[in-house]
Amino acid sequence: MPLEVFPLALLAAILITFAAGTYLLIHFRALARLLPSRHLVPGPKTSRAPPQSRGLVIAALIAFNVGWIASVAIWSFTASGEANDAVVSVHGQASS
Repeated sequence: MPLEVFPLALLAAILITFAAGTYLLIHFRALARLLPSRHLVPGPKTSRAPPQSRGLVIAALIAFNVGWIASVAIWSFTASGEANDAVVSVHGQASS
């Protein structure tokens, strides 16, 4: 596999986490309505953001978690040295 695969996969995971996290921060009231608790209160009803559907908030929450877990998994795979065996040099031989 080419050398660029791991950095690009890590970049994709980071961008997914960033986009989903930004969405969840912007629509925090919808997230608070989805996860009712004593410590997380939706707040007043006057919101500048349009109301979000429950499915979009759940999808963003899933994307956020998949993104950060994938980032940690890719980072640990490359940091452990096991990714070195998967990288193939330009001449088709495994790199050392």
